[in-house]
Amino acid sequence: MRFSKLALAVVVLLASGTALAVPRTVSFTARITDTNGNAVAGPLTLKVTLFDADAGGAQVWEETHENVPVENGLVYTSLGSIAPTTNALTPAIFDGRPLFAELTVDGDVLSPRIPIATVPYATRAEVADTLEGFDPATVQQRVG
Repeated sequence: MRFSKLALAVVVLLASGTALAVPRTVSFTARITDTNGNAVAGPLTLKVTLFDADAGGAQVWEETHENVPVENGLVYTSLGSIAPTTNALTPAIFDGRPLFAELTVDGDVLSPRIPIATVPYATRAEVADTLEGFDPATVQQRVG
């Protein structure tokens, strides 16, 4: 079955975990239709490849999920969850450069690539970079 362009894709960083145990997975949601616009049903194989450009460019990361359940065209999976753990989504992958996700569904490459965007709290977390090496013990604590 040939697939049309991806109708909807949302990549959301998981909000669970502590600062010391940041999850190395990303929630992925998409709505996939056939070439007639009908929602796809049944399990499928989903390959997600990250590139550093919207066309061409260098491949940065990839992962293939087999037998992904699909209901009314909606696909839910967790990127970075397939072994080996060396395939985890790390800060080295999300280093600030533009990234684009290319989806392959049952062997059909969908286009265009989807730009990866941040979420509001990830933007706020950027200030943590300026605290690297900070020793809280060197600050006088006061109670007001």
